[in-house]
Amino acid sequence: MNIKKKRTNFLLVIIIVILLFFFALLQRNILMPEKIIKDISLISMEVLSRPFHFFKPPIDYDENLKIQIEELEYQIALLEEAYDFDSNLLNKKLINATVLNRNIGLWFDNLTINKGSQNGVNKGAPVIVSGVLIGVIEDVSYFNSHVQLLTSAKMTSKVSVKINIDDDYEYGVLFKYDEKNDLFLLEGFREEIDIADDMLVTTTGLTENYPPGIIIGKVVDMEYDSYGLSQVIRVKPLVNYDQIHYVTVLGEKN
Repeated sequence: MNIKKKRTNFLLVIIIVILLFFFALLQRNILMPEKIIKDISLISMEVLSRPFHFFKPPIDYDENLKIQIEELEYQIALLEEAYDFDSNLLNKKLINATVLNRNIGLWFDNLTINKGSQNGVNKGAPVIVSGVLIGVIEDVSYFNSHVQLLTSAKMTSKVSVKINIDDDYEYGVLFKYDEKNDLFLLEGFREEIDIADDMLVTTTGLTENYPPGIIIGKVVDMEYDSYGLSQVIRVKPLVNYDQIHYVTVLGEKN
């Protein structure tokens, strides 16, 4: 009985479609009967097509929602890290910013943030992520700024750094970034000092604009230069430079 009813409905739809086509060929103004027939045909087609919706592949809304929640949690975690600062930075104005742009061809050279002079950003101000130094403000406009990264080959100024050894500090300078191995290279330390892996490297405060105590990375190992004359300490950055989304500029308090 249901099969006969479905066949009848299907034939009815075919007849209505043929009638509509016939009326269109007459090229005259739409009359009231045509309007009624068109409305009935559209409603009938909608009703008859509804059963076929059940054959569409189901959408896993729970899985989509889970992915969105995980992404939001990740972004919130990044923002929370941006507020976790060392006590040495309390005398600075902390200007939190979002990364707007990063040139693929200059990935390890610079990035653009969404804060500028109107927010108190000044040229030369250090930039950190979760208390770790990543670069310095290179150029400032009213609404945004360019950050030159420590990993940039254009970084001309050396950064004065220190390592805490037996409750005392040994001093040197960060002079280069080894992009191939993702390591900072330090020099200028006394040869007789005993440097161990995982020792923290921080700023000394002796370099202009860099306050003391900002973390740069951890010691990986030590090697001598190609001439065997001076030792070079290799340091692993504590920031993933491929995943920088939020930063903090250390401005000056008024």
